[in-house]
Amino acid sequence: MTFANRETLVEILSHARSQPRCVIEFTTNEDGETTVADITNHVEILEERSADAE
Repeated sequence: MTFANRETLVEILSHARSQPRCVIEFTTNEDGETTVADITNHVEILEERSADAE
């Protein structure tokens, strides 16, 4: 994999080691470059909304 935002990947992985949970999203573009994002907060919000809806 070739990462478009390698610095972000390093940051996310460092942060993930200190957290009980970390959700990381990898997206590969048509040109083969992969971007990475920490989406833990987004997932937690979705889970809370789902629990509220039940």
